[in-house]
Amino acid sequence: MNENPEFLYSLAQLLKDGKIKYDWINDDNKKCYIIKFEAPHSNIKNFCHRNYTENLEEIEIDLMNRKWIVEKSLSILNDGIFHGGYTNEIHCELKPSVSVPISNIIKIYTPNEYLKEYKVNKE
Repeated sequence: MNENPEFLYSLAQLLKDGKIKYDWINDDNKKCYIIKFEAPHSNIKNFCHRNYTENLEEIEIDLMNRKWIVEKSLSILNDGIFHGGYTNEIHCELKPSVSVPISNIIKIYTPNEYLKEYKVNKE
C-alpha cells in the first residue's frame, strides 16, 4: 500500500497525470500511515469485483459482500491458529462519497507497527 496509495491513484485519475504515482514511488522521504477506523458495512466499496454484479440487486450484492467478510475472517482465524499466527494482508476501500469522522478513528500506525501488531506477511 505504501508504494501506491489509493488516494494518489484517485488524484492521478482526477488530474489525468499518471506521473503522480511515480513521483511518490521515487520519493525517498515519503511517509505512509495505516488508519484503523470504524465504518458501517454500507460505507464499504463492493468487495465483489465481478462483472455480473452489475445485474444484481443491492441486497444480493450486500449478501455477497457479507459472505466475503466471513470467508476472509475464517481464513485469518485458521491461519492464526494452525499456521503460526501470520496471515496475508487483506483490505477494503470506502465508497468515494464517504468520509470518516475523527471520532471513528481508532488508531494510526506506521507500516511496521501495523505489520507487527497484526502479524501480517509483507508480500
